[in-house]
Amino acid sequence: MGTFARAVVIAEDSNTAKKCIETAFAEIHKVDELMSDYKSDSEISEVNRIGFKRAVRLSHSTYEVLQKSIEFSKLTRGAFDITVGPLVDLFHSAEKKQVAPSKEQIAQAKSKVGFEKLKLDEQNRTVRLAVDGMRLDLGGIAKGYAVDKAVEAMQTCGAIGGMVDL
Repeated sequence: MGTFARAVVIAEDSNTAKKCIETAFAEIHKVDELMSDYKSDSEISEVNRIGFKRAVRLSHSTYEVLQKSIEFSKLTRGAFDITVGPLVDLFHSAEKKQVAPSKEQIAQAKSKVGFEKLKLDEQNRTVRLAVDGMRLDLGGIAKGYAVDKAVEAMQTCGAIGGMVDL
């Protein structure tokens, strides 16, 4: 996910605390392996690579995050949108070159953005990108999902309290 993680655990004893920390970080690692666009072998990277050509089957976790993302996109009328990848790429490139993107470049990138262009198949747990050049960016949701999973893991392993920061 391209960030640092920190966890603090309060537990009855140091062995439980250590186990809870390890379990929390294992959950963060699982989410990172599935949803990071920094990892070429993640599910999201696979979707970005071939999702326009064919449907990509997803894990339960990644599919759940995509479903929630669409819900949030609808609730925010598109202000939150995980298909923003082409715009993110454009502005990162512009920043490196120290040249603002043109109106045409922005319009071209925007034509590849829109949560309604993301096609989910719940029965087969697959996703397909409706427009060539679409790219998912879960940066706005995957970290929160990873924190939720890490906290659940700490609660399950016996933590009395704690904190996870991504």
